[in-house]
Amino acid sequence: ADPAQRYDLKLLAWRGVETEGLWRGLDFVDADKRVAQAITRYLPCFSKLDDNLCVYFEVVHTEINATYRAMPDFADLRVFDFSRSTSPGTGEFLPFEETIRLAEKFGLPLVGWYRREKLCAEEMWEELAAAAGQHYTTAPAPLEGFVVRECGSGARVAKARVEHLQNVVASAAATAAPVPAAPAAGAPPCCPPSPLPGSAAALAAL
Repeated sequence: ADPAQRYDLKLLAWRGVETEGLWRGLDFVDADKRVAQAITRYLPCFSKLDDNLCVYFEVVHTEINATYRAMPDFADLRVFDFSRSTSPGTGEFLPFEETIRLAEKFGLPLVGWYRREKLCAEEMWEELAAAAGQHYTTAPAPLEGFVVRECGSGARVAKARVEHLQNVVASAAATAAPVPAAPAAGAPPCCPPSPLPGSAAALAAL
């Protein structure tokens, strides 16, 4: 997918010959101070990126994200994607394995993640439903959800937010048909219907 089709862009900071290699924009009067607090220390890392690389990240801040409100003076970022331009005006997103490698190479903080070689839909839905009581592995804050990404060159991506999962669980529990306590004599074992429709693919934290 063309990166320009997935994200809206807004110029916040830049550097070049006219700025003598120094970053400008974050020091302007109308600049968002919260963003500046989160990314200023990573500007040297951004300066080292290859010319054809673009990094995508979320600013996480006490005064921006509700989930971090209980963490005073918290300001950081979490990388979740990289893209590489293939020719002027075009580019492509890189596999998440490459995002992991590049974040480490350039010293940028990455979202929490883990890999599953094979997924069971029932187990994944149970894990997603339990996310409401979990915290990030990268910060002591309530988990907002997961991004499900296909490994390797696969391009399929999905997002599961805790608040939406809770609504699905509550709705399914309210409408689920009662399950017999035990099967009738001679009948095959009974398996209750799954409370969550659909299935999962692969997981990484938001």
